[in-house]
Amino acid sequence: MKTQELKKLTVILFVALLSNFCTSKKSGEEDLELKRIKRIEKSVTDEIESNAEKISLIAVIFKQDEDTIKNILAPFIKNDYLNSEKQRSFKQIIDSISTKTLTPKSMIARLVFAFKYEAITKDEIVNKYIEEYSQ
Repeated sequence: MKTQELKKLTVILFVALLSNFCTSKKSGEEDLELKRIKRIEKSVTDEIESNAEKISLIAVIFKQDEDTIKNILAPFIKNDYLNSEKQRSFKQIIDSISTKTLTPKSMIARLVFAFKYEAITKDEIVNKYIEEYSQ
C-alpha cells in the first residue's frame, strides 16, 4: 500500500514540477516577445523622429497634419522591423490604416511612396552610395 501511495505522490510531484517548468518557460518567452515588441516600437519612434523634416515636407505637400502622416507611416515602418513570418502585406496594412483613419487607400499609398522613394535625404543618398560601391 505504501509503495502505491509513494508512486502516486511521485507522479503528482513530477506533474506539478513539469507544469511549473512549462509555465515559467512560457512566461520567459512572453517576456522576450514583449521586450522585442518594445524595441521595435522604440525603433519606429526613433525613425519617425529622425525623419521629421521629410514628414513635415510631405505634410505640407499633401495638405495633411504631421500627426496624421506619422500615424499612417508608423505601421509601414514597424512592418520593416518584423521578421518575415510576422510581416503583413502592404495591402493589409493599407486596408487597416484606411479603416482606422478614414483615409482613402490611394492617399495612403501616395504618402508611403513619397516617404520611401521620393523624399530622399542627403544622408540616405550617401549611405546608399557607400553600400553599393564599398562591396
